Amino acid sequence: MPTDKAIDALCKDPARAARLAAFLISLADADWTAWELTFLASLIERGEAASLSYRQVEKLLELEDRSVLLSTVRGLRISNLIRECWALRFALEPDDETWIDGLHRQGTTALRRGATARLLACLRQADPDLIEGYVPLDAPAAAA
Repeated sequence: MPTDKAIDALCKDPARAARLAAFLISLADADWTAWELTFLASLIERGEAASLSYRQVEKLLELEDRSVLLSTVRGLRISNLIRECWALRFALEPDDETWIDGLHRQGTTALRRGATARLLACLRQADPDLIEGYVPLDAPAAAA
């Protein structure tokens, strides 16, 4: 969690915020929502025009946090979690099954922090007891 001092500094540096937004929007595998893409694009467009609000910077830093690439969650390898989930993929919703199958076929060994939340949700959907006791519900926020 960023400090108030770090948030305040970024509030007063819209050029830096725009560069961060440009970097985040360029991540091909970040899986941003339409609202998040619009938000990032708006920060890029405004450039150095005006300082950002505390809440805008807070959201920007939240997106930055979700973009971090992880190979483990609480000491468990992402590749192993994908393999376990793939073995149980038929217990998943169709969209999740397709997503897990794609990750498995690609040999994915790391995911963005935001995607780890989906992976853990899929594992709990397929077999709630599989990772219980190893990965708490809030693991993506405290991962690595």
